[in-house]
Formats: sequence, C-alpha cells, structure tokens
Amino acid sequence: MILVRHAEKAAASGDAALSETERARAEALARVLRDYPIPAVFVSEFRRTQQTAGPTAIAHHLTPIVKEGWRARVSKILQPPP
Repeated sequence: MILVRHAEKAAASGDAALSETERARAEALARVLRDYPIPAVFVSEFRRTQQTAGPTAIAHHLTPIVKEGWRARVSKILQPPP
C-alpha cells in the first residue's frame, strides 16, 4: 500500500483546488510511481485529494474510487502516538 497525503490547496478555505506548484508535484509523483504495480487508487471526497491522485490514476489507466469520510479516519492514523 502506498499512502500519499494530498498536496497543498491553492486557497485556505473550503474545497479548494491545488495550486499550480502542487499540480506539478502531483505529476511528478505519477512519474515516480509509473513503474509500480498499482491496482487501485482511493481518494476522499475532497477535490485536492482527487487532483493529487489523478495523474497517477491516469498513468495506470484507473478510475479513482471515492471514499466518503476518509478524512477523519486518515487523520487519526497519521497522528503521532502520545
């Protein structure tokens, strides 16, 4: 499993799109992962997660699977231990 945190959004509020810099990083990630066997791409309902994963999904001829409510669950997983 490869877990990638979304890139930074262009605006501070709401479901903002990625900045141009972050779009370039998402493209770079797709190039890095192009030779890995990736059978599925999962994203949250937020646009920035879909835009981060999009280039990798396209490179692997996949349609990202949107998982509602992942934000809260993934945030808990990524919290450092007490």
